[in-house]
Amino acid sequence: MLVGRYRIEQLIGAGSYGAVYRAVQLPLGREVAIKVVCTRYDDGVARFEREAAIAQRLEHPHTVRVYDHGTTPSGLPFLVLELLRGRSLERVIAEEGPRSADSALQITAQILKSLMEAHALGIIHRDIKPANVFITSHPGEPTFVKLLDFGLAKELTARSGSKPQAALTRVGEVMGTPSYMSPEQVTGSALSASCDLYAVGLVLVEMLSAKTLFDGPSVLAIAMAQASPKPAQLPPEVVGSLAEPVVRRAIEKRADKRYATAAEMLADVERALRPRMKTKSSSRRTMVLASAGLLVAALLGALGAVVLAGAGRRERPRKPAAALDDAADAEASAGRRPDDQRQVRGWRNRRARSFRRVDVEAVARREGFEVLHAHSSSTAPNIKTISITLRGSACAGTVMILEFDPQADLASAFESGKEGRVFVEHGRLLYVAMYSQVPASIAALEAAHAACTDAMALALSN
Repeated sequence: MLVGRYRIEQLIGAGSYGAVYRAVQLPLGREVAIKVVCTRYDDGVARFEREAAIAQRLEHPHTVRVYDHGTTPSGLPFLVLELLRGRSLERVIAEEGPRSADSALQITAQILKSLMEAHALGIIHRDIKPANVFITSHPGEPTFVKLLDFGLAKELTARSGSKPQAALTRVGEVMGTPSYMSPEQVTGSALSASCDLYAVGLVLVEMLSAKTLFDGPSVLAIAMAQASPKPAQLPPEVVGSLAEPVVRRAIEKRADKRYATAAEMLADVERALRPRMKTKSSSRRTMVLASAGLLVAALLGALGAVVLAGAGRRERPRKPAAALDDAADAEASAGRRPDDQRQVRGWRNRRARSFRRVDVEAVARREGFEVLHAHSSSTAPNIKTISITLRGSACAGTVMILEFDPQADLASAFESGKEGRVFVEHGRLLYVAMYSQVPASIAALEAAHAACTDAMALALSN
């Protein structure tokens, strides 16, 4: 019995840093995992206390849950975590070999969602590797990822009102696993969230090829390869795959050329998966926070359905623009802001300055955005689209320009785009969906995403 409330059942595993046991929490009868640290260093207890403090702030479903922490009667610190059943990604790769691009990207997406929360709280993991990615399952989710071990995590910024922390990493001390460490970790330079994304890129390579990209006869040889500015040669399983563009950017040796945020990398991962993904309305908000493009895809699907259905029925009478304005005024007088994020109808009172790609790009550049790329396509009969992907220092996202059959009834399609802003004219539509790249608390993220969308929409309106 541990501290009177945990009945130890079985040793799960042990290593140089400590041991993990299966236990039962009394009187709840809940099975838990207990990690006991056998400290060998003077700062071992302090590091463990930091791990507990950091881990208990993380609540994302793809991050292992921490229930409790304390000290054993003999003075060893322990951590109480949710008990996971499954295998580490390291073991999965060793037993099953390379994974398909679809499977590898889906696992990567879940890792990134966990990191989105950690990075938003100003926390970097610093030891992303297959051994710290656990594959379990839930009903309807046969491959569910849990990110483990924030024991080497580092806070990028001090929390407001928190006491200064003593430095737990000595000058020149390298923290992490060399095969997955970014060049700045190896050289002891200042770290940012992009060092985690570098490691995620290397884990993605390993899933696709079942080989560690940076390996060698010694730790020094591996560290030298990581620190070298020479790009790594990708294995043939990666070259030409859906994941190659994501991998190449994630493992750039220069941090300023990598993905800046987990949300940005997740957007590209989900874009690569999009042709094989089924749109789920229940996950629309999660997707739009990570990638405005996925939400636009759902909108386009609704538009296509409306256009096709409209050919087989009579056009319904529609309210004139003045009536729409009156409806928005009525909403406002009832206590609802007509220009609220969820009141898309009220935004029809505004008019876009232009529906031309060149004008949209000019406004974006004037507002300080980089135009990453613009893609034209025909996603459904009688619908032409231009998707413009933007990135700024604080916000990123997508602006869509659509040309469609003006006889189509588009009301239902507008409702599917509540997370963004819609401007419409006769046969033309402008859709804006942006997200924040600035670290913030989970509670503040939704407001930050809405602020980014509003700012771009206002810049594009008259």
